[in-house]
Amino acid sequence: MKKLLTVLLSIMLIISVMPVLSVSAYQSDYSSPTIYPQQAHPKVMFNAGHIPTIRANLTASANSAAYQEFQRLINLPAKSQSVAAFASDVYWDESIDNMAEALAFDYVINGNTENGNYAIAREKEYLQKVAAKNGTSNSLAYRYYGAAIFHAAEIIDWCYPLISSSDANTIIGYCDTILKKLEIYTKGDSNKINGQGGITGHGSENQLLRDILALGIATYNTNSDAKFHRTDIYPLAMGRLQDEYVPARNYLYQSETIHQGSEYGWYRFYWDLCAETLVERMRQNNPVTLFDREAMSNVLYGMIYSRRPDGRFFAEGDNQHSDYWYYNNFNRQAA
Repeated sequence: MKKLLTVLLSIMLIISVMPVLSVSAYQSDYSSPTIYPQQAHPKVMFNAGHIPTIRANLTASANSAAYQEFQRLINLPAKSQSVAAFASDVYWDESIDNMAEALAFDYVINGNTENGNYAIAREKEYLQKVAAKNGTSNSLAYRYYGAAIFHAAEIIDWCYPLISSSDANTIIGYCDTILKKLEIYTKGDSNKINGQGGITGHGSENQLLRDILALGIATYNTNSDAKFHRTDIYPLAMGRLQDEYVPARNYLYQSETIHQGSEYGWYRFYWDLCAETLVERMRQNNPVTLFDREAMSNVLYGMIYSRRPDGRFFAEGDNQHSDYWYYNNFNRQAA
């Protein structure tokens, strides 16, 4: 009995000195970031200082194909029509996603208020209805959900002068729900987004290196008078990147090639470049970098020097399909 009382008293003492933990939207096991985005919008993919150059480059001859596609998207009849319900087995509707992004871009670059308002309306509807394919246990749904989050980040950032607090928080709320459908989200663990590994696998693709990071940049605002006031998503994303992703990559970049082989590596290096671009452009004044830029730039030489005269790559590492891949396919987009 005496031993039992001693144990019980010990447990009570431990409980009495345990801190009370407050549960935020996203709990982090990582360090606080050392870099933060600016408060002013835009700050996702570019800031106000880039807009004159972007506007001038829109009609450059080298960009004619992209400009024609941009014009097609912003002139689609669907821009003024409500988003219909998706079929139950549809991942996403790429045409709506791209259209909303283009409409928001037309507003932030060209000042087209009508298209900016259309972008907000279509995005609210789209995020509410987007659904991954049913009955798929090992799908790529995280890519499609992630793209929806990324485009939402662009729209609430680029259309900030137009968007109401209600609309912004509605879009962010939908994103909160979609985030929990990503593979990197640790299901059943206090809303933590710290699943998977950051060195290889799906954790080294779009989920954190573009989508959650972009949403964090777009929503980060310490001004309580702002239309939306979120300080939780960005520290989680950047804290994990700085603790886990950056040191490993800066070390591995010294090899001047990619560490995930000739099939997965060059596709996944694209996401490293996305994160680098987001961080470099999230501040107009005192810009910063995420990775070691010199080491990172040398990695692409590996893509050049491993090319054979027939256009294929020397197979390296995990390599299932690239024996028949040539120049222009999705996993070469890093170039």
